[in-house]
Amino acid sequence: MISREFLYENVRNRVLDMIDTGLLYPGEKVPSLRRMSEQLGVSISTVMKAYVELERTGHLETKPQSGHYVSGSAKAAVPSPPAFSTASEPMAVDLSGLYTSFMRAMTNPDILPFGAAVPSDELLPSRELSRLAKKIGDENPQLVHSYGYAEGEPALRQQIALRMLDAGVSVDPDDIIITCGATEAINLALRAVTRPGDTVVVESPCWFGYLLMIESMGLKALEIPTDAERGPNLEALAEAMARFDVKAAVLQPNFGNPLGGLYPEETRRELCKLLGRSGVAIIEDDIYGELSYEGKRPKSLMAHDRYGMVMHVNAYSKTLSPGSRVGWIIPGRLHRDILRLKISSTLVTARLPQLVIARFLAEGRDIRCLRKLRTAIRSQTATYSAHIARYFPEGTVISRPLGGYVLWVGLDPATDGQKLYKDALRNRIGIVPGMMYSSQERYTNFIRINCGHPWSGRIQEGLKTLGALAQEATG
Repeated sequence: MISREFLYENVRNRVLDMIDTGLLYPGEKVPSLRRMSEQLGVSISTVMKAYVELERTGHLETKPQSGHYVSGSAKAAVPSPPAFSTASEPMAVDLSGLYTSFMRAMTNPDILPFGAAVPSDELLPSRELSRLAKKIGDENPQLVHSYGYAEGEPALRQQIALRMLDAGVSVDPDDIIITCGATEAINLALRAVTRPGDTVVVESPCWFGYLLMIESMGLKALEIPTDAERGPNLEALAEAMARFDVKAAVLQPNFGNPLGGLYPEETRRELCKLLGRSGVAIIEDDIYGELSYEGKRPKSLMAHDRYGMVMHVNAYSKTLSPGSRVGWIIPGRLHRDILRLKISSTLVTARLPQLVIARFLAEGRDIRCLRKLRTAIRSQTATYSAHIARYFPEGTVISRPLGGYVLWVGLDPATDGQKLYKDALRNRIGIVPGMMYSSQERYTNFIRINCGHPWSGRIQEGLKTLGALAQEATG
């Protein structure tokens, strides 16, 4: 006969395993007494005893009339990838060859989508937006097929200005310029403040799209070591700025790709002061800002800007409609320069997607969609993380994102990331090799995995296969 003590320990260990593998995050509700009782085939009193013990040890906390939650101080056993400590020399970038291969794989529907950082269509309001597009098109076909405003639709800019209040920024709709996604906005910002040969600060690791823009403009990337919990190393940044003539910095303070971290408030203040007083333009890419696992939207760097050097960039590509390509920039004092560059390049952004999203926002439909998306990606990211810990080689390190839907996965230092990328493609699995996140020979044993697709048998088998390939790719 199994003793009651053994049963109680079984429940306790089950909860600890769920925390350690990332299946439960700090602040997340654990299964109810009844549900855990049914899952493990034990009495409710046994589960209650285990939960009380876990509360005593600081792993759980109780919320009156709500249930038991993972304590905010509970730590997972899966470590985060380390950051290097010093900045390096500004470097020219050469990623275009690898990027071409990646883009082909990303657009192939037969490839398992661990590569592109986009959510599954079933998590987005695609049908609602399509019905709305038809309705608006039927109401006024001449309107939707005309050029529209270079700055963007007034109705959309008004809705964006209202939502910027949640980011701690009060802005007039006329201060906003609509762009063809965040990519065009960042391009315009860089073109406005740099010339070929100039140096641009980026996080390290940073989204490879920045590096491709820097490459295409003949600029140099200056990588600053960045930690998921602390943000960029400010000492390394100050030292680098004393040595090099930096013109701009492209940063992701809120749940950036690939680390998923969140700059502390003190880092934000000091960063804006350090760069602002030196006259360095700050291009803030806040495209993941609405995807906090806690549901609270973090403030923009603009909220800490006392020098007028922050340009805020965002888009609806990660939250509502990737294909609509509706983004925006708040360029501050450079509004006239950015608008001139916008007119000289794309002239205007397609009118119908703007009108559709403007009405969608005006009717408040985005609030429910965002709530659904946050809940889904938090759960999915935890599930992916737990299975990576299960299937990948011993010693694998996994990031602990606070928002967004990507994981930064570090393998044995001897792992050949490019070989793993090619082997995965041959098995119809798409990933992003870590070397794309640096202008230098860094992160060769890292990969980034998109968790934006709901868990399924196909996803599970893909991670299992990828784990086996990772073992084989170790030298």
